Amino acid sequence: MSGKAASIVSVVLTILVLIVIGLVVFLIDVIALNGFNEREGGTALTALTLCGGIGIILSAIAAGKLTRFLTAKYNWHILLSALGATLVSVALGSVIFGIAFVVSLIIAEAMFYS
Repeated sequence: MSGKAASIVSVVLTILVLIVIGLVVFLIDVIALNGFNEREGGTALTALTLCGGIGIILSAIAAGKLTRFLTAKYNWHILLSALGATLVSVALGSVIFGIAFVVSLIIAEAMFYS
């Protein structure tokens, strides 16, 4: 497998795992927003979706670049660098989803009390 193929595999795996994590966070956010009306809840869910989408894109870019970096700079095996980059990028994306979750709840609370 070439370095470019490993980078693509890392990006695809990162995106797939983060989509699953995003769906779980979205469902948890829907449950957390129980009691808010459609105006606050819709805006909060939109904010979560936008922040999560940006997080997925940034994590995918990081996975691709990190795979190539680990292979070129530290002479890691291609599969090991793809696995390491995927794990780091999924962790990064999960942190971004956590922040997006908290931001969406803050937005709903701010709209509710305004």
